[in-house]
Amino acid sequence: MDIGPDAIAHRKISLVVQLSDPDDYVGGDFEIQTGRGIEPVSRNKGTVALFPSFLFHRVTPVISGTRKSLVLWAGGGHYK
Repeated sequence: MDIGPDAIAHRKISLVVQLSDPDDYVGGDFEIQTGRGIEPVSRNKGTVALFPSFLFHRVTPVISGTRKSLVLWAGGGHYK
């Protein structure tokens, strides 16, 4: 999750942009846990994943090569 105490408590939306070509690395799958289970996110270069910051997500270990991504967060006050 991208939320927690103190300085990161205000994060509301997480955004991940896939910058690497999928052939540049092995492993490194980005996954988000939804109500349907763990959902893989496309590895295609340029793919954008936008999701609530409170969702569990992960990147599996990169076995070889280099995986590059851009991560952004949008914040705000408490949910009402």
